[in-house]
Amino acid sequence: PEADFPIALYGMRPEWLAFLRGYGLTGLSGGPEVQFQGWDPQGQPKLAFDQADACLARAVQLGFKAPVIGYGGPGNIAGLSYENVEAVFAEWGRPAGLAAEESARRILRAWQDHARSKGWPEILWPMADEPRVREQTERILASIAFLKKAAPWIRLSGSYSVDRSPGDPILTQALFRALDASLLNEYGPKDFEEAASSGKFLGIYNQGPDRFTFGAYLFVEHSRGVRAFVQWHSFATHGYQFWDLDGREPDDGLVVLTSRGLKPTLALERIRMGLWDLRTLTALEKMQPGHALLEGLKSTLSPGRHEKPSSLDLDVLRQTALAILKP
Repeated sequence: PEADFPIALYGMRPEWLAFLRGYGLTGLSGGPEVQFQGWDPQGQPKLAFDQADACLARAVQLGFKAPVIGYGGPGNIAGLSYENVEAVFAEWGRPAGLAAEESARRILRAWQDHARSKGWPEILWPMADEPRVREQTERILASIAFLKKAAPWIRLSGSYSVDRSPGDPILTQALFRALDASLLNEYGPKDFEEAASSGKFLGIYNQGPDRFTFGAYLFVEHSRGVRAFVQWHSFATHGYQFWDLDGREPDDGLVVLTSRGLKPTLALERIRMGLWDLRTLTALEKMQPGHALLEGLKSTLSPGRHEKPSSLDLDVLRQTALAILKP
């Protein structure tokens, strides 16, 4: 069986979904946003859903798992960032004579009604992208509080790292407490404990585009409580894909655009191998004879420590698992 939780790449374009699904990815991140287009004469918001509808219908058809990790779409409303959200809704509401909170309530209710009517999967709205300073985090927390007041049902997420060393609590666990879902880059045993005790959704991101990460490592971390994984990036290029010095940062791309269509990088092929490892280990979990192998694997990997032990041979691990599955 494949993983029953979302495993995605950032920046998954709608026209690439079938290709990436074929490589074993089960989650969706990136795609068309909803456009706010003002108010009708009855004071109801006008929202353009067409592109998001098409993308999400295709994702459901292909069997992508919920929740959608809404980083740059799909489905969330364009123009809403992580900070100063109240001011945006105030500006949008002004032509209709609406205060910020009522503007937000009407727009988000219309969004919710449409999403339900179209059978959209659950979407985690992005509200943090690696904030580094206290002032920025405080602005994000204010936006989270505003959205939760206007639309208590909305599911908010953020991507960041937790620093549990003594210091400013705003920069340690404030986001974890305020968000419904946290995708962590650096994390440890205490994060698993807090997620379990609080019922918070815990995911991880950017652990590595390789076989070990998408296979044995993800299997073990999922068994500890990780409920989603997203890796950078489908195609974040600024110039020539294989020359990092012609853009503002290295060109990350797990696919290659060619005159003959979409092609995989070697890293994407390694990811596919890892996802087959994950499927094999998941199948083994249901068989009593495989428990000793799996417990041994878990004991070699510490929570949040992304280090492949030199003694771990992934080919041997898969062959051993298959021998148990097919005696």
